[in-house]
Amino acid sequence: MSKGDGDFYDALCSAALLDLGLLTSKITRFLERLDNWRTQARRVSLADLIWELYRDTGYYDYTGGMLGGSQRQANLRLLYHRAKQFENTSFRGLFRFLRFMERIRNTGNDLGAARSLGENEDVVRIMSIHKSKGLEFPVVFVAGLGKKFNLQDLNKDVLMHKQLGVGPQIINTETRVSYPSLPKLLLKTSLKREALAEEMRVLYVALTRAKEKLILVGSVRDLDRAMEKWTAHSGQGEWQLPENDLLNAKTV
Repeated sequence: MSKGDGDFYDALCSAALLDLGLLTSKITRFLERLDNWRTQARRVSLADLIWELYRDTGYYDYTGGMLGGSQRQANLRLLYHRAKQFENTSFRGLFRFLRFMERIRNTGNDLGAARSLGENEDVVRIMSIHKSKGLEFPVVFVAGLGKKFNLQDLNKDVLMHKQLGVGPQIINTETRVSYPSLPKLLLKTSLKREALAEEMRVLYVALTRAKEKLILVGSVRDLDRAMEKWTAHSGQGEWQLPENDLLNAKTV
């Protein structure tokens, strides 16, 4: 394209000097990033450089979306940890690490694939409630129970519902007063019911994952006031909470 002799890098450098439109700008950006990575290779540790390459290029996330993505990402993490182990020896730097990897390949040896964790491994797993659906564990910690439900979508100027339609905010251009329309008030009540119902379903999933012990973790600023709210209906004979209190619920 731009140079018949030399290697691919020489061709890139030559192409960056030509007027090839969008292609030239892409090549220039790549060479700038390559120069930055070269600088980082002299300043940071080898392991930090490898993880920076994963992050800047998006390669780690890209491999996660491929067939066997979990195993591919495990192999990339293994390479990162191998680099940390390499620098704990008397050797340092990217050049020596690459020569080390070449010697392993030329001798027919292999570092081996990373071991992918199975469902029954004796480890601590940190995951979202949605991802834990269908799984069971001996001991489960459910964290963040002191946080409020996320109902920020109900504060938008225009609310939309797939069945009830659109609920706009009314603005009086003369008095410059804004207030919700009746359809919006109806939609807000309906959407809040649905959001709370979904939160309760998610909470049910979290509370049914433990086989032996379930530990609920949360924090509040004022424990006495929180206790008053929690025990407000402790003497109620029925299981179901009053409807008004359910709609006004803010915390788990």
